[in-house]
Amino acid sequence: MRDALALARAVARPGTSPPAPNPTAARAAAAPARGAGATRDPARVFEELLADTAFIGALVLDVQGLVIVGTLAMGGRHRVDRLGAVLGEAVEEAARMAGFLGLGAWRGILLHTDAALLHVTPLGGGSTLVVAAAPDAPTGWMLRTSARAAELARAYVGEAHD
Repeated sequence: MRDALALARAVARPGTSPPAPNPTAARAAAAPARGAGATRDPARVFEELLADTAFIGALVLDVQGLVIVGTLAMGGRHRVDRLGAVLGEAVEEAARMAGFLGLGAWRGILLHTDAALLHVTPLGGGSTLVVAAAPDAPTGWMLRTSARAAELARAYVGEAHD
């Protein structure tokens, strides 16, 4: 988990102050899917969420932590791939801990850091969704945006298997 937080800090834009969330874009993110998954480009699946200035990006990771879908507006491809691998290990450990403690199946992890707010949630089939936002983004906004990102990811993955 320490490695994931360090890497999240490393890929954030240094010296910039994150903008406040845009409520109009948040409402659009929470709206029902309109042509969800219409894009076949895996880097553009979450493009509609970029209208909100607090949204940094989203990734779908496979069981090995490899990026299947998505992009982050920071850090470059090499760092994104490393972030996926490190978070994959952290998520696996968190799920194991929840099972050990008898807490039931995990539904999400919210990480607040100086550089970003991250929400990690399972998508099913071993895939994991990671959504990154400005560190001062409200928790409710993050959860709504993550839910919309999960809809977009599931629609894309479903279309990719058709």
